[in-house]
Amino acid sequence: MKIFITGEPKIGKTTLIKEISDILMKRGVKISGFITSDLISEGKRVGFNIVDIVTKEERIFASKNIETKYKFGSYYLNIDNLDEILNKIVKRDYEILIIDEIGKMEFCSKNFREKINCLMKSDTNILSTLHRDFVENFKIYGKIFTLTSNNRKIIKNEIFKINNQRRENMNEQNKKREIKWEIDIPLLNNKILIRQMIMVFFITYIIISVLMSTIFLVQGETESIPMLLLMFFLVCLGLFVLSILVMLLIFGNRMTLRFTVNDKGVLYEMVDKRGKKLTNLAIFSGVLSKKATTTGSGLIAKSREAVFINYKNIIKLVPKDKENVILLKNEWRTLLAIYCKEENYNEVKEFLNEIFKEKMVNVNERKIKNPLPKYILLSLLTIIMSIPIFTLPYPFEINLFVPILILFFTLGSIWLTRLLFFVTIGGSIYTIIFVVAKLFEKTESFIFDRTYFWYELISVEDIFALILLSISLLYFISFSIYSLKGNFSSMLERDSIY
Repeated sequence: MKIFITGEPKIGKTTLIKEISDILMKRGVKISGFITSDLISEGKRVGFNIVDIVTKEERIFASKNIETKYKFGSYYLNIDNLDEILNKIVKRDYEILIIDEIGKMEFCSKNFREKINCLMKSDTNILSTLHRDFVENFKIYGKIFTLTSNNRKIIKNEIFKINNQRRENMNEQNKKREIKWEIDIPLLNNKILIRQMIMVFFITYIIISVLMSTIFLVQGETESIPMLLLMFFLVCLGLFVLSILVMLLIFGNRMTLRFTVNDKGVLYEMVDKRGKKLTNLAIFSGVLSKKATTTGSGLIAKSREAVFINYKNIIKLVPKDKENVILLKNEWRTLLAIYCKEENYNEVKEFLNEIFKEKMVNVNERKIKNPLPKYILLSLLTIIMSIPIFTLPYPFEINLFVPILILFFTLGSIWLTRLLFFVTIGGSIYTIIFVVAKLFEKTESFIFDRTYFWYELISVEDIFALILLSISLLYFISFSIYSLKGNFSSMLERDSIY
């Protein structure tokens, strides 16, 4: 669906497209795009702003008062602002893209011209205002309405009819274009699964070893580091062996999975009741026994019981014909392994190849931004912010388990799943309660024959340490709440919807 509204200047094209986009949003249609608004100074129009429909972000695009190297008529153009807004709106998940307008002024931007050219050749649904001189060039791409003072309501109704028909067609196609199946997969003799397990335990060992070695190094306990590394290795090896035993004894070397492949993406679900019960048992027993590793493992497993992968996050399909498996990959890792039955493997592979031809943006044209630096910097910041908890002075020294718990579960939340932030919040609240209780705890004086509250005896250095602790805990609690509200995704979750 591509609809263009053209007409004479000041006939109300922008007003009409804004009215339509507002109604579409109220009806639950996902839209993205921008509209223009007049830039007024002393009662006169001196330029144009571009406004992001979703975020309401407003940027100056054309102005008579701000000189730039680009000029169109009496207006100076800020091409960078146009390109920035355009790049944002096309990256969103949307059903309809709103553009106001496709005109001579906007075509001064090379990026705008290239993006419009690609969009016209794609199956993207577009509702746009169009400069009257461009009608001949764009009539091959879709329906063009010429707005007058008498046909405003007629055009609006026609556009809604076209959109309703589009949604009906889309729903019919979605019903037809879907493959769903359940499959029992082997576990111990599954090369892909075992390889991923080894990688997970290896990375876990490396991360924990580096973090704990750094902590012991800061505390001057270097002689304990070799024994620490050996202990962590044995723990990770033990967990790996335990996982193998669980696969063999509890799951009987089989697990039931359900896959749904359609136009939107791939849904993976663990339907094996034994697996779900084991996950809930791990969380429950971990909380009762106060074992952070057991609780964390259970929460991570819980977050992976159902995963939806959007095609927009995939840049590569890797079929494994011998194993009847298709790997979905992004720029840095395997997002999901799709296990197919022998009888539907070719059907699924052809379906996915067809989808990719229709929907995938050319990888060479995509600006792939490696997410690793962002998450590494965030991890380093988290480690730095945890130092005040590790270095609390007497009498506020807390059991070493607590700062380790807060640090590890926050790092786990950054890299694995946001569910671990609940433990971070719990550990932070416990620390606050512990310190406040200690402040109001009585202690006997060695010099005077009387008792004091600890808050009466703290020094300037203690006050400074408690201020740093407050900043640290504020960081951990606010970051956790911010993330649990859905404003931040872990490295593992950024490409998936749970």
